[in-house]
Amino acid sequence: MVFALVIASAAWLGVPTAHADYGAYGECTTGFALPGFDATEVAPQDKTTEYRYPGLDVGLEEVEEPSKDELDDLKNEGLPGGTENHMLIAWRNHIAKRTSAGGKPMAFGRWKANYITVIKNRRVGPAFEDFLWNELWKLTDSGSAGWIKGSKIDPGILPNGPVFDITNVDNKIPKRLWTIVEAKSGDSLSSHARNQFKEHVKMAGQTGSSLVMMFGKLPSPATQRWIKRTLDQLRNDNAAMPTAVCVKYWPTKAVPEDPGGPGGPGGAASLPLPLGDAPDSPEDEAVRDEIEVALDQPANPTQQPAPPAPAQQPKPAPIEVQAGPAPAPQLQPAQPPMPRQQPAPQQRPMPAPAVPAPAAPQAPAAPPPPIVVPVPAPVPVPVPAAPIPVPVPVPVPVPVPVPVPAAPAPVAPAPAAPAPAVPAPQQAPLAPAAPAIGYGGIDFSTLELRYVTDTVAGKPAMQYAFRASATSDDAPSYGGQRNAQMAMDAFYVWMALSPDKFWVNLNPTEPDRVIDQEFGKTQAGQVLLEADLEMKEVSGRLQRDDTPLGKRFEDALRGTDKCFLGRRQWIEPTPATVREDGDQLYIIDAPLTVKLGLENSDISPNQSCDGQDPAITAENGKLYQDMIMPAVVEAINHDPEFADLRRVYASRIAAEWYRKRNADKPTQYADVIDSGNVAAWTVPWNSREVFDRYVYSYTHAKPTFSWKTQEGDRTWTRGRSWGGVDFSKIELKDVGEQEFKTKYASIATAAGPSIVGPVEQQSGDQIWIGDIITSVPLNQIWPQQPTSWTPYEIPHPATSKPYFYLLVTLPVAAWLATGGVLWWRRRKAGNGG
Repeated sequence: MVFALVIASAAWLGVPTAHADYGAYGECTTGFALPGFDATEVAPQDKTTEYRYPGLDVGLEEVEEPSKDELDDLKNEGLPGGTENHMLIAWRNHIAKRTSAGGKPMAFGRWKANYITVIKNRRVGPAFEDFLWNELWKLTDSGSAGWIKGSKIDPGILPNGPVFDITNVDNKIPKRLWTIVEAKSGDSLSSHARNQFKEHVKMAGQTGSSLVMMFGKLPSPATQRWIKRTLDQLRNDNAAMPTAVCVKYWPTKAVPEDPGGPGGPGGAASLPLPLGDAPDSPEDEAVRDEIEVALDQPANPTQQPAPPAPAQQPKPAPIEVQAGPAPAPQLQPAQPPMPRQQPAPQQRPMPAPAVPAPAAPQAPAAPPPPIVVPVPAPVPVPVPAAPIPVPVPVPVPVPVPVPVPAAPAPVAPAPAAPAPAVPAPQQAPLAPAAPAIGYGGIDFSTLELRYVTDTVAGKPAMQYAFRASATSDDAPSYGGQRNAQMAMDAFYVWMALSPDKFWVNLNPTEPDRVIDQEFGKTQAGQVLLEADLEMKEVSGRLQRDDTPLGKRFEDALRGTDKCFLGRRQWIEPTPATVREDGDQLYIIDAPLTVKLGLENSDISPNQSCDGQDPAITAENGKLYQDMIMPAVVEAINHDPEFADLRRVYASRIAAEWYRKRNADKPTQYADVIDSGNVAAWTVPWNSREVFDRYVYSYTHAKPTFSWKTQEGDRTWTRGRSWGGVDFSKIELKDVGEQEFKTKYASIATAAGPSIVGPVEQQSGDQIWIGDIITSVPLNQIWPQQPTSWTPYEIPHPATSKPYFYLLVTLPVAAWLATGGVLWWRRRKAGNGG
């Protein structure tokens, strides 16, 4: 019997590679090919497909922190996960667990954001399985091909096996075609998923099946390396191995069924994976694990757990705003700085592009710059470690942009998959989705917005991509969500406010001219002011005589008092290197510099070098300019303490490009540009508190170095500076087509394509992570053609077909009829003869 199969042969259909980077081997789908791309190839951007998942309950993000009495009144009634009461009971469990261990609970707003992320992940996973089953592979139309979803394999083949996502392992199917498909909606594997993968490898080996890992994004390089190491380890341990292993993917974008809910165009816009879901710290990761447990059993620490009941998915409903913690209290002037808590990672709204509107008025011209002497180019110098990190804000409630309708594409959630080797209930609960482990292979501290588009395929949409440094190992990296959200928020702030507001100033005599009122409500404004203060601290640390540079500087200073005058110094941009290619902008380099004012008016308040020859004072000032300033510039551009400043500045470049394009032709963000409305991107912080820390440092400066003279020991307190950060004017320098192709071609092959998943730049030292923000459904931007393939069909025995008996009896009947006629004729002839 010949088993026929039609195989799709289009160029975009991924074909497994025999020796791929992830350790693939064998032919995973002998005789047929499940549509998808191999993990070693980058899919075309226009193959990105949208699918829907059930949204969250009404008001879940609006829930405020309950009082102790309110928590005590909560009753455990086996509520399904994702409801307000279940969330609060889980919060009560968290408090009890932390308190009993002698610790402190996580801030409620931060804990709630983790809870919502876990709930969303539990709904996205089954929706992705449904997308594969119903839309991409259309297995519902496969007839008798033997494919099953969310079910166990026949116990006669695999006793006590788990529920598998998709498989065709069945005695009715030739064993050479047996395949187990494990579906993962993202581009990485959580700790739970990694353990599951190991078990599925063994079970595929036990049954003699092939194993196909099917992702919803291009698996990250670190994930592929982990899969290869794991396969090698299992093989070395003599584990039963599958007949073949392949890793495939289809580029997708998960969108909630309710566009007004979290993640929808009208709510907190999703960030590209892993940035939207990866934990920002090990503590967040541990809390998500804790929430997973709370979702799988009653969350009441005072009662014994009851047998778990199948969780029902709540009805999707719109969510309008996010709750956040209260603003931090203001510190009193001239007090030592107090340690401040790290930010709570939480997403805030990104407005979807709107239909082009009339151009907004341009910002007024910034005041002329002060007279300065250019600072020498930075040179490599030793820089002391461990400076004070730049604090960043905690998000607060923000208004939600008007939701943009999207084409409905409801998807029924698939049955869940419990952990391996654990029998599944008849009705599976909401699928567990353990929190992602710290994302490996990417240094998220370096993440910046480095690619944007004005349109996508002529439609009102913005494709964008972040660039981050790759790491030499796959150690966990945290902070991706926090840093990506900061970059996107800054992008909108830079468009919404006029450029003349983009400055900060720290001068002990000007407490009322620290920052513009509206800019002072944003995280971008806070980053600039904190960076200004940190610059002054770095300058002081570089002068210390317990550092090589500081010692050389001290030895070079002249005069009995080694005095020089502190002056105004400020950070400003130098020309950014970019490439504008049609409706695309590539940000290649975004350097910053530090300027030093040399006018008498630039001398710091209340400072002088009385008794010292003015010529020596001037010469010492020149030594500071030549020796210390280049090291300060080096720190601004490379030290981790200024990573946030570099991050928001890269977004400033992208926003400036949009602003200039809007002046010629209204863009989809015309209603945002120069609107003056930053309500959606405000954070709770207090600029006066930063000013007070600066004043305390200015008036209580510690000695920088000491030396001996004939008159005795002397000490020098660093030259105290004032100044700020000025981003009011920036310049973009386009490298041109030829230079871009010659020097930076690898950027073009990574930035835009990263919408399908993390793409490693050809050099291997950078990784790009992209996404799209659109006010229209993706299928209107990139219409999808149905995938053409025919799964293996089980041959039916002839006796099972109705016409079998007709075909068998017709010859017999004809023979009998013929024989009867002949007999009748012979009998008649005999009688007549």
